[in-house]
Amino acid sequence: MKKIFSFMVVMLCLILGLAGCSPGKDGALGAVGKVETPEDAVTSALNATRDLNMEGIKKYFGTKDILGDEGALAEDGENIRYFVKNLKFKVLSSEITDNTAVVKTEITNLDMLPVFQEFLAKGLEAAFQNAFAEKPLSEEELEKSTEALLISLLEDAKQTTTVVVEIKLSKEGDSWKIDMDEILQNAMFGGLIDVGEMLQQGFGN
Repeated sequence: MKKIFSFMVVMLCLILGLAGCSPGKDGALGAVGKVETPEDAVTSALNATRDLNMEGIKKYFGTKDILGDEGALAEDGENIRYFVKNLKFKVLSSEITDNTAVVKTEITNLDMLPVFQEFLAKGLEAAFQNAFAEKPLSEEELEKSTEALLISLLEDAKQTTTVVVEIKLSKEGDSWKIDMDEILQNAMFGGLIDVGEMLQQGFGN
């Protein structure tokens, strides 16, 4: 899933033809020399995601970042922060088999479905008003206005969604690395992948 924030903002413009936890457990490793467990790795990885700690994200998710695209966070980090700053989680259980592990984790974040329902409704209204305005906004002004609308909705959002995910990990040296998949991505971003797919299907993309 590439560049979530930019994708969603630009997509609305393209559709309209106008674009031309309670916090999770902190402190992953505790005492110096403590052997890292899969639960430690999941805790550190999700804390790094919430805080957009690039070093931690790279360590636990690999060269491709949490968006599934190498470099996306570097380009859109400030905007993506609005999608993860409310991330909360609770590790429920873990199971280790040789060099693999599964950590069952309860993940909570803002529910993106109502956010984007309101985003589309208000965005469409603003676009039609702009289309008939004496001095319509330029493409650049429209994109900035749309981005500001989405940020405002994310800041005001209260409704959350909670999903229990089985996070898969693989042992690499003395550490554990998360095997990212769309189920985990979707949970971390409050159902954003589902919202994107619904929008694409709804508009025949």
